Amino acid sequence: MDATDISTKIIQNSTDFLIKALKDNAIENEIQFFKDIEPENLTELMELEKKVFWLNVYNGFVQLELAGMNSPKIDKRIFSNKKIVIANEVLSLDDIEHGILRGNFWKYGLGFIPGAYLSKRTKNWKSKRLEPRIHFQLNCGAASCPIVRVLTLDNIETELEIGESEYILNESKLDHEKCKIELSGLFLFYLNDFGGMAGIRRLLKKYFSNDDYKIKFSSFDWTKSAKKVHY
Repeated sequence: MDATDISTKIIQNSTDFLIKALKDNAIENEIQFFKDIEPENLTELMELEKKVFWLNVYNGFVQLELAGMNSPKIDKRIFSNKKIVIANEVLSLDDIEHGILRGNFWKYGLGFIPGAYLSKRTKNWKSKRLEPRIHFQLNCGAASCPIVRVLTLDNIETELEIGESEYILNESKLDHEKCKIELSGLFLFYLNDFGGMAGIRRLLKKYFSNDDYKIKFSSFDWTKSAKKVHY
Protein backbone atom coordinates (compact mmCIF):
# COMPACT_ATOMS: atom_id res chain seq x y z
CA MET A 1 0.00 0.00 0.00
CA ASP A 2 1.54 3.34 -1.03
CA ALA A 3 1.52 6.54 1.05
CA THR A 4 -1.54 7.93 -0.72
CA ASP A 5 -3.58 4.80 -0.02
CA ILE A 6 -2.48 4.82 3.63
CA SER A 7 -3.38 8.48 4.17
CA THR A 8 -6.75 7.94 2.48
CA LYS A 9 -7.46 5.04 4.83
CA ILE A 10 -6.39 7.07 7.86
CA ILE A 11 -8.70 9.94 6.92
CA GLN A 12 -11.62 7.64 6.15
CA ASN A 13 -11.33 5.89 9.50
CA SER A 14 -11.35 9.21 11.31
CA THR A 15 -14.54 10.22 9.49
CA ASP A 16 -16.19 6.86 10.16
CA PHE A 17 -15.15 7.04 13.81
CA LEU A 18 -16.73 10.46 14.37
CA ILE A 19 -19.98 9.51 12.64
CA LYS A 20 -20.27 6.31 14.68
CA ALA A 21 -19.40 8.09 17.93
CA LEU A 22 -22.09 10.69 17.26
CA LYS A 23 -24.64 7.96 16.60
CA ASP A 24 -23.53 5.82 19.56
CA ASN A 25 -22.58 3.00 17.23
CA ALA A 26 -19.79 0.47 17.80
CA ILE A 27 -16.34 1.97 17.23
CA GLU A 28 -14.06 -0.94 18.17
CA ASN A 29 -12.68 -1.37 14.63
CA GLU A 30 -11.73 2.29 14.34
CA ILE A 31 -10.18 2.31 17.83
CA GLN A 32 -8.02 -0.66 16.88
CA PHE A 33 -7.10 0.96 13.57
CA PHE A 34 -5.87 4.07 15.40
CA LYS A 35 -3.72 1.95 17.70
CA ASP A 36 -2.14 0.12 14.77
CA ILE A 37 -1.23 3.17 12.65
CA GLU A 38 2.50 3.43 12.02
CA PRO A 39 3.88 6.64 13.56
CA GLU A 40 5.59 7.70 10.33
CA ASN A 41 2.24 7.54 8.51
CA LEU A 42 0.98 10.36 10.73
CA THR A 43 4.19 12.34 10.23
CA GLU A 44 3.80 12.08 6.46
CA LEU A 45 0.22 13.39 6.36
CA MET A 46 -0.17 16.66 4.50
CA GLU A 47 -1.32 19.71 6.49
CA LEU A 48 -4.92 19.46 5.32
CA GLU A 49 -4.98 15.73 6.04
CA LYS A 50 -3.67 16.37 9.55
CA LYS A 51 -6.48 18.81 10.25
CA VAL A 52 -9.18 16.45 9.00
CA PHE A 53 -7.79 13.49 10.91
CA TRP A 54 -7.10 15.16 14.25
CA LEU A 55 -10.27 17.28 14.32
CA ASN A 56 -12.41 14.19 13.65
CA VAL A 57 -10.49 12.17 16.23
CA TYR A 58 -10.77 14.89 18.88
CA ASN A 59 -14.48 15.40 18.37
CA GLY A 60 -15.11 11.66 18.29
CA PHE A 61 -13.31 10.95 21.56
CA VAL A 62 -15.10 13.86 23.21
CA GLN A 63 -18.39 12.20 22.31
CA LEU A 64 -17.26 9.03 24.05
CA GLU A 65 -16.45 11.03 27.18
CA LEU A 66 -19.77 12.88 27.09
CA ALA A 67 -21.71 9.63 26.88
CA GLY A 68 -20.57 8.70 30.37
CA MET A 69 -20.76 12.17 31.92
CA ASN A 70 -23.69 12.75 34.28
CA SER A 71 -22.80 16.22 35.59
CA PRO A 72 -24.64 19.30 34.23
CA LYS A 73 -21.29 21.01 33.63
CA ILE A 74 -18.45 19.68 31.52
CA ASP A 75 -15.99 17.81 33.71
CA LYS A 76 -12.73 19.44 32.61
CA ARG A 77 -10.68 16.48 33.77
CA ILE A 78 -11.55 14.76 30.50
CA PHE A 79 -9.15 17.05 28.66
CA SER A 80 -5.99 16.06 30.53
CA ASN A 81 -6.70 12.34 30.99
CA LYS A 82 -4.30 10.31 28.87
CA LYS A 83 -6.39 7.45 27.47
CA ILE A 84 -6.44 7.89 23.68
CA VAL A 85 -4.09 5.46 21.94
CA ILE A 86 -2.89 6.55 18.50
CA ALA A 87 0.05 4.78 16.82
CA ASN A 88 0.93 3.21 20.18
CA GLU A 89 1.17 6.65 21.84
CA VAL A 90 -1.19 7.47 24.72
CA LEU A 91 -2.59 10.97 24.28
CA SER A 92 -5.04 13.28 26.01
CA LEU A 93 -7.54 15.59 24.37
CA ASP A 94 -5.23 18.44 25.40
CA ASP A 95 -2.34 16.77 23.58
CA ILE A 96 -4.42 16.67 20.41
CA GLU A 97 -5.88 20.18 20.62
CA HIS A 98 -3.03 22.21 22.08
CA GLY A 99 -0.10 20.00 21.14
CA ILE A 100 -0.88 18.76 17.64
CA LEU A 101 -3.51 21.11 16.20
CA ARG A 102 -2.30 24.35 17.82
CA GLY A 103 1.40 23.61 17.36
CA ASN A 104 2.21 22.88 21.02
CA PHE A 105 1.02 26.01 22.82
CA TRP A 106 -0.12 26.07 26.45
CA LYS A 107 -3.89 26.15 26.80
CA TYR A 108 -3.79 28.85 29.49
CA GLY A 109 -1.29 31.14 27.76
CA LEU A 110 -3.71 32.99 25.43
CA GLY A 111 -1.71 31.55 22.53
CA PHE A 112 1.57 33.25 23.53
CA ILE A 113 3.27 30.61 25.70
CA PRO A 114 4.71 27.35 24.32
CA GLY A 115 3.40 24.13 25.84
CA ALA A 116 4.91 20.78 26.68
CA TYR A 117 2.23 18.41 25.46
CA LEU A 118 4.17 16.33 22.99
CA SER A 119 6.90 13.72 23.15
CA LYS A 120 9.89 13.68 20.82
CA ARG A 121 8.00 11.39 18.46
CA THR A 122 4.58 13.05 18.57
CA LYS A 123 6.12 16.46 17.85
CA ASN A 124 6.47 15.19 14.28
CA TRP A 125 2.67 14.93 14.07
CA LYS A 126 1.84 18.54 14.90
CA SER A 127 0.56 21.10 12.42
CA LYS A 128 3.28 23.24 10.88
CA ARG A 129 0.96 26.23 10.49
CA LEU A 130 -1.63 27.34 13.01
CA GLU A 131 -5.09 27.54 11.47
CA PRO A 132 -7.29 29.69 13.76
CA ARG A 133 -10.46 28.34 12.16
CA ILE A 134 -9.91 25.03 13.98
CA HIS A 135 -11.36 26.74 17.05
CA PHE A 136 -14.74 26.82 15.31
CA GLN A 137 -14.55 23.05 14.73
CA LEU A 138 -13.45 21.72 18.11
CA ASN A 139 -16.45 20.73 20.20
CA CYS A 140 -16.05 19.79 23.87
CA GLY A 141 -19.76 19.37 24.53
CA ALA A 142 -20.26 22.74 26.25
CA ALA A 143 -23.04 25.18 25.40
CA SER A 144 -20.55 27.74 24.08
CA CYS A 145 -18.84 25.25 21.77
CA PRO A 146 -19.28 25.30 18.00
CA ILE A 147 -21.22 22.69 16.06
CA VAL A 148 -19.59 19.31 15.42
CA ARG A 149 -18.79 18.98 11.72
CA VAL A 150 -17.84 15.65 10.16
CA LEU A 151 -14.83 16.48 8.02
CA THR A 152 -13.41 15.02 4.83
CA LEU A 153 -10.70 16.21 2.47
CA ASP A 154 -13.43 17.25 0.04
CA ASN A 155 -15.36 19.43 2.49
CA ILE A 156 -12.84 20.76 4.99
CA GLU A 157 -12.19 24.15 3.37
CA THR A 158 -15.92 24.79 3.03
CA GLU A 159 -16.60 23.62 6.58
CA LEU A 160 -13.80 25.76 8.00
CA GLU A 161 -15.34 28.84 6.41
CA ILE A 162 -18.92 27.98 7.36
CA GLY A 163 -17.88 27.06 10.89
CA GLU A 164 -16.18 30.42 11.33
CA SER A 165 -19.04 32.49 9.97
CA GLU A 166 -21.79 30.61 11.82
CA TYR A 167 -19.98 30.75 15.14
CA ILE A 168 -19.16 34.44 14.93
CA LEU A 169 -22.63 35.45 13.78
CA ASN A 170 -24.44 33.22 16.28
CA GLU A 171 -22.27 33.86 19.34
CA SER A 172 -21.66 37.62 18.95
CA LYS A 173 -23.89 40.25 20.51
CA LEU A 174 -24.04 43.76 19.04
CA ASP A 175 -25.07 46.84 20.99
CA HIS A 176 -25.43 49.57 18.37
CA GLU A 177 -26.36 52.27 20.86
CA LYS A 178 -23.26 51.75 22.99
CA CYS A 179 -21.07 50.82 20.00
CA LYS A 180 -20.07 47.54 21.65
CA ILE A 181 -19.70 44.00 20.44
CA GLU A 182 -19.55 41.05 22.82
CA LEU A 183 -17.62 38.07 21.52
CA SER A 184 -17.37 34.54 22.82
CA GLY A 185 -14.73 33.98 25.47
CA LEU A 186 -13.22 31.53 22.97
CA PHE A 187 -11.48 34.49 21.30
CA LEU A 188 -9.87 35.53 24.56
CA PHE A 189 -8.73 31.98 25.40
CA TYR A 190 -6.72 31.90 22.16
CA LEU A 191 -6.06 35.58 21.62
CA ASN A 192 -2.72 35.21 19.86
CA ASP A 193 -4.02 32.36 17.67
CA PHE A 194 -6.31 34.96 16.11
CA GLY A 195 -3.52 37.53 15.73
CA GLY A 196 -4.24 39.48 18.89
CA MET A 197 -6.84 42.24 19.07
CA ALA A 198 -5.77 43.57 15.67
CA GLY A 199 -6.33 40.14 14.13
CA ILE A 200 -9.74 39.82 15.75
CA ARG A 201 -10.76 43.21 14.38
CA ARG A 202 -9.65 42.19 10.89
CA LEU A 203 -11.72 39.02 11.22
CA LEU A 204 -14.80 40.91 12.37
CA LYS A 205 -14.63 43.17 9.30
CA LYS A 206 -15.70 40.14 7.27
CA TYR A 207 -19.01 40.00 9.14
CA PHE A 208 -19.83 43.41 10.60
CA SER A 209 -19.84 46.76 8.85
CA ASN A 210 -18.79 48.84 11.87
CA ASP A 211 -15.25 48.00 12.96
CA ASP A 212 -15.01 50.76 15.59
CA TYR A 213 -17.07 48.93 18.20
CA LYS A 214 -15.51 48.34 21.61
CA ILE A 215 -14.84 44.63 22.01
CA LYS A 216 -15.89 42.73 25.13
CA PHE A 217 -15.56 39.01 25.79
CA SER A 218 -18.38 37.01 27.34
CA SER A 219 -17.96 34.20 29.83
CA PHE A 220 -17.65 30.76 28.26
CA ASP A 221 -20.67 28.62 29.15
CA TRP A 222 -19.44 25.19 30.27
CA THR A 223 -22.96 23.78 30.70
CA LYS A 224 -23.19 20.38 29.05
CA SER A 225 -25.12 20.80 25.81
CA ALA A 226 -27.24 18.54 23.65
CA LYS A 227 -25.45 17.34 20.52
CA LYS A 228 -24.97 20.03 17.90
CA VAL A 229 -24.05 18.28 14.67
CA HIS A 230 -23.68 19.03 10.98
CA TYR A 231 -23.04 15.98 8.79
